[in-house]
Amino acid sequence: MNTTAMETSIDSESSPEYMFIGRDHDFAVLNEKWSSCRIFGTFGLRAVGKSRFVREFIRRKHIDVLPVHLDTVNDVRSLYSVLCASLNTEPEIQTVSSIRWMKHVTDELKKNSNDRQLAVFFDNAEDTIESSFKDNLLSLIVAVAKQCPRVKIFVTSTTRIQFSQLSKVYCLHELKPMRYTESRLMLHTIAPDIDLGTCEDVIIDLSEGLPLLILMIGAELKINLISPEQMVDLLLLSRLETLSKEHYPVEDRVADVYRNFIQRLSTVYQQYLSSLNYIPGSFNAEEASGLLDFGSVAIAKQQGLKPILVRHVINYDTSSQRFNIQGILREVINANFVIKDLPAIRMRYCKVFTKVMKDIAKKMPTDEYTRALSTFVDEQPNLRKLLYEVNNIMQETSTYPFFIEMASSCTELIEIFMPSESEQFYNGCLRLADRYGKDVDKAVVLIAVGTMETYTKGDLHTGIMKYKSALDIIEDKGDRIQLATLYQKMGWNLFKQGDCMEAIRLYKKSLGISSTAGKDFEPLTLQSLSYLGVVHVVLGNFDLGEKYHSTCLRRSEALQGKIHPNVGNALNRMGLLYDQRGDSKTGLEFFKQGLEVKRKSKAAPISVVYSLSNVANGYKDMGMFKEAHKLVDEAFAILQNQKMNMLDGFSLLYNTRGKIYAREGKFKEASEAYGKTVEITRQVEQTSYIYMKRLVNLAEVLEKRCKFASALKLTKEAIGLKDEVIKALPHNSIVTECLQCMSRIYDLTGQLENYKETLYKIDKECNRLAKECTLLNNQQKLDQVNETIQDLQMKFKNLKCREKK
Repeated sequence: MNTTAMETSIDSESSPEYMFIGRDHDFAVLNEKWSSCRIFGTFGLRAVGKSRFVREFIRRKHIDVLPVHLDTVNDVRSLYSVLCASLNTEPEIQTVSSIRWMKHVTDELKKNSNDRQLAVFFDNAEDTIESSFKDNLLSLIVAVAKQCPRVKIFVTSTTRIQFSQLSKVYCLHELKPMRYTESRLMLHTIAPDIDLGTCEDVIIDLSEGLPLLILMIGAELKINLISPEQMVDLLLLSRLETLSKEHYPVEDRVADVYRNFIQRLSTVYQQYLSSLNYIPGSFNAEEASGLLDFGSVAIAKQQGLKPILVRHVINYDTSSQRFNIQGILREVINANFVIKDLPAIRMRYCKVFTKVMKDIAKKMPTDEYTRALSTFVDEQPNLRKLLYEVNNIMQETSTYPFFIEMASSCTELIEIFMPSESEQFYNGCLRLADRYGKDVDKAVVLIAVGTMETYTKGDLHTGIMKYKSALDIIEDKGDRIQLATLYQKMGWNLFKQGDCMEAIRLYKKSLGISSTAGKDFEPLTLQSLSYLGVVHVVLGNFDLGEKYHSTCLRRSEALQGKIHPNVGNALNRMGLLYDQRGDSKTGLEFFKQGLEVKRKSKAAPISVVYSLSNVANGYKDMGMFKEAHKLVDEAFAILQNQKMNMLDGFSLLYNTRGKIYAREGKFKEASEAYGKTVEITRQVEQTSYIYMKRLVNLAEVLEKRCKFASALKLTKEAIGLKDEVIKALPHNSIVTECLQCMSRIYDLTGQLENYKETLYKIDKECNRLAKECTLLNNQQKLDQVNETIQDLQMKFKNLKCREKK
């Protein structure tokens, strides 16, 4: 914090100006190590200016920086989410595996530093080094240093951090208090017109060479609040108060000096400061205005912020236009100053930051995504505290509505970027709803939790239980749009579980509400029509499926025009219908039309990628392999240009490429493509149907290449997922496909006992599937199962003949 010459105005037209003083020797040490070192660790006393020094060094190197304020990060999930937000990408998993999340971070850093040098700045690491996730942080730093050659890492802390295995590329530097000449220059630069006289040497000596203290001394002198002689008395008084602490570190001794400076503020400004300290992270003028209850931002700047800013009790970052309170001052405030009306401050805090959170959540699905993530990086400690506030308002009904608002509109943001806080937040919301008797509010929270469980965690059974609890309330007390939406969500959950008939019933109930309720309900109507089409196609009811898809397409065009992403989606679903019906040619035409509409309407990149994959699959079925590969290349190029690392998209495209190669008979190339699909899917969906399916795809092409041992190993890994996959999707046939591949390998390698045992397993699985398909009225799937059973009977017959011989 070696800063001086701060302007008193904080208007956008005249932002504060900062000038760095001194530290030439320290800069020289780091410059000498710049080319040979990857990691730069700076340690020293608190308030000695470590953070400001490192920021200035990075600024002079003219490289971009990703700051990570470790004093606001409390666990590995928070660390991961902050890093992802800084890199404009989403965390890939909720149960954090160190190998997986570190690989994601290093991959993103490599991508972001392809054409530039980049710095990652881990600031205030001292608490983290004592925390439970110390090893995660240190392992990440080592991984980045080894794998990202164009990334420099900076770490500041009050203690030494050792990287013995990387000693050749690690520069560890102690930042000591400023020298006398530097302290003197800083003091004169802050208060250039003050004649210090004979007090100069004493004041500089008593400042301990700490930049923050020098700034506060200079500010008091500059605005003529105290004479040099009185300043000496104040500093000596503080020193006398801490005589018993002489054996303590310097920063502990000078804490009393900071306290005395803050006590020199008027009572009203002390209250402003203690109230602002309720915000754990940085904040902007609008947030400060709301918390302090000023009538406008301009008044808050002039009457609330400026008088304490000019005395350096808070600081201001011109680039982000955000204020903050230095850590050592926060401790002094917490220990010595009390918020007079804490309930009112808490209520205003919840009001201000609920608005912030809702604004970020609203922008997340739009083209303002990058800006939203940038805001989240700044606001994340404030939003995390906001979620914990749910536990502090049991007697404060005025704050309660804010939490219900967040539960309703910020589910995705909370679950993706603040998973550590999500469970206690929703549990707290449910407790509040029970306490205040707000049944409809409780239903809102239950829907949010059900959506989180269904879409984010993939726990369909827990999700449907939450939805059903919400339905018990909403059917009696909820509004119509809420009820129609809930029927849809329940329908999707049950469809994913394989209960197609119940899904259809719920979709029809949603459609019955929305189709007669006017234009405001039309988007819900279109969604229900689309879902009904999808379910009937799965059931093999193609005529009904076509009816719903055609109606959805027609109404989408009427509502949104013929060139719209939703119209492209509707055309794509028509293509899937005809493709599964066995009419690949017509399916391909619809796929092509959908792709054209998506391109013209500038649909979301991932949506275009899905259509490119479908058209490529259509070309594959027509034998147009060159055209298919060209589209896959185009889709890869789209994904590679995205700031988000869309692993699902890459997995899909490698899978599509594998299918094209397999159809061409190029099994070596197919196995390489499928191998990449498995590698990616393994990172994000280790227990899913998708992962099992892709393991089997790879095993099948390895089987064709006569690599039986490798293929068999994959089938055994896949079959280990059987119970989880059947639980999630009871009507799936991937278990049968896996066992069939396994049986063929046993047959080809002469392992007759294993072959026979596997045929019995197939028979058992087919019987289970037949019952499931009958229960779900899925005739198409039932026909396929019966064909497999007939084939199985022939194999048993042939096996008996072979055994007799």
